[in-house]
Amino acid sequence: MSRDLYKKSSKSLLKPDAIDRADSFVVLLATSELQISEELNSTFKNTKIEVLNVNSTKDLILAMTERQIDLLIFDPNLNRLRGLEVLPVVKKLRPQVRVIVISEDMSFETREALVKEGVTYQLPKQMKPGQISQVITTVVRKLSSN
Repeated sequence: MSRDLYKKSSKSLLKPDAIDRADSFVVLLATSELQISEELNSTFKNTKIEVLNVNSTKDLILAMTERQIDLLIFDPNLNRLRGLEVLPVVKKLRPQVRVIVISEDMSFETREALVKEGVTYQLPKQMKPGQISQVITTVVRKLSSN
């Protein structure tokens, strides 16, 4: 399978005070929201946090099979296939992957359904600048301390 279907956006040395982990931490960002992609690429450039960007569910599944993904950030409106239909496939491929959903729907019913699917956290689509980067940094620190 070709790795050209998704773009590798950042890799290399993490700032020394951030995370004490020898290998990289891989974040798969599955969204068509260019602003989110640009923020993460800029924030984690020259760190050990590697951000892979995909903009289709097909590429999301391909990336999940080809790479060891530590954190999935997923927009359920990525394609015609709804997020709740993709999440069981993701969890079957990578049961331990942490999932953050970016969604406009912050209703109780949606949150409850996402929790049942193993979603770690839900962020509103209209978030404050830096909010998603802070969440990723917190997840990475927590996982690297285990």
